[in-house]
Amino acid sequence: MDKQQATWIWYPGDFEIWLGNRFNNRRTERGAMFPPFWKQDAHWPTVEFSKTVRLSHTEKVSILAEGQFSLKIDGYLQFGMPDTFLIPRGEHHVNIKVYNPATPPALYIDGETIKSDGSWLATYEDMALANTCLRAIGISMTQRKAPPPLPYRAGRKSL
Repeated sequence: MDKQQATWIWYPGDFEIWLGNRFNNRRTERGAMFPPFWKQDAHWPTVEFSKTVRLSHTEKVSILAEGQFSLKIDGYLQFGMPDTFLIPRGEHHVNIKVYNPATPPALYIDGETIKSDGSWLATYEDMALANTCLRAIGISMTQRKAPPPLPYRAGRKSL
């Protein structure tokens, strides 16, 4: 049985735009750079990737990003940019926001069952989501359920 493989994901079309710009700006005339005289688009510098996962046991995932990133689990920011992260069992909404103005923001997640692939959703802060396989799905970020309140922790002082 073939196991699902993790793959790099990015916002649909961003890599092609970035690569096209690099190609179009290689033109020279008499040894000087000859820039395009047509409009050039650019990739989105900040992309948010998300997926809802259901785990029967705690899972350790490896996180690689092309750029700086922030990680949220169920709407709660996890501090730092960890190389690995433990996700507890149960159903969770994973959000990873990647920022890279130089090249398209990209993400690679590899765990036992959680892997980056075309089923992840991506948005560039327009509040509409597309999966990473070039299909718009039309879910607005405002249609998502609010995360549950944080559970009380023993020893935590109230304000």
